[in-house]
Amino acid sequence: MRATLDRWDTLSLDLRAGVDTGYPVGMPFLPAGTLQTLEAKILAAVEAIPIPPTAIDEVNKDLRVLQAACRDRLDPVA
Repeated sequence: MRATLDRWDTLSLDLRAGVDTGYPVGMPFLPAGTLQTLEAKILAAVEAIPIPPTAIDEVNKDLRVLQAACRDRLDPVA
């Protein structure tokens, strides 16, 4: 459980960081509400012991959508 929470902390910091747009005003990678909803789902899944498969499936679905959205925005050379 601790490892999962540590990984979420790392990921959430990255998602809270601003996106470098090349302009002096950056924008957050994810809107605050979206990040809060995702965090609530992840924490609920982690705190439910044993973790119900439905919780895992729901969080995985959200993370796959996030991964797909990031894939088009990331510069592989950066």
